[in-house]
Amino acid sequence: MAYKQEIITKFYDLHEKLSVIAKELNVNPSYVTKVIQKDCRYIPEKEYRAKIRYDKNSSDLVLRKGFKYACDVPKRVCNIINPTQRRVIC
Repeated sequence: MAYKQEIITKFYDLHEKLSVIAKELNVNPSYVTKVIQKDCRYIPEKEYRAKIRYDKNSSDLVLRKGFKYACDVPKRVCNIINPTQRRVIC
């Protein structure tokens, strides 16, 4: 029961990936999927995550083309730690 609330918090509030949550909690990824799909925030979160992506050549977070956003939102966010090189990129 405690796992369900922790899964929901990590996925919706901290925006962690399913595989990361499953490894951290030592549970099956299919269990994590079932828990998050029962929440009413699942579809909006899924649509939001589909519109963002990481640049494959760096660890920058980049908005996809066609995504509608305000003019003060950056299209690229850098200064994310590259997990393969263990250093800050920017």
